[in-house]
Amino acid sequence: MAKLNEEVHAFVDELERRSAAMDISVGGSELAGQALAAGLVDELHLLLCPVIVGGGKPALPHHVRADLEVIDERRFQTGVVHVSYRVAAAASSGLSIHPKDEAHSQAEGAPC
Repeated sequence: MAKLNEEVHAFVDELERRSAAMDISVGGSELAGQALAAGLVDELHLLLCPVIVGGGKPALPHHVRADLEVIDERRFQTGVVHVSYRVAAAASSGLSIHPKDEAHSQAEGAPC
């Protein structure tokens, strides 16, 4: 995992060097989770749909946690809500990777 993190950091550094004025979009739960855990993500944009599915693939891996600050939200007539979040600085946010273990997050007393 450390080698992958090094490669991801090097790749993102190169992208930023070549296109400093452009945003980089990361999709896919595993890749997005790795980018979050590596401290490479500044903002998250989520679309919340008013449908209960009852299963499926999670938006992010279970072992990734980051404190977020709401930047903006927009509601559509369809009931969909677009929420923009800023990822809090890793040093002050407790950005971390936890084992896939629900008891860990419950033990911390996290509200979410």
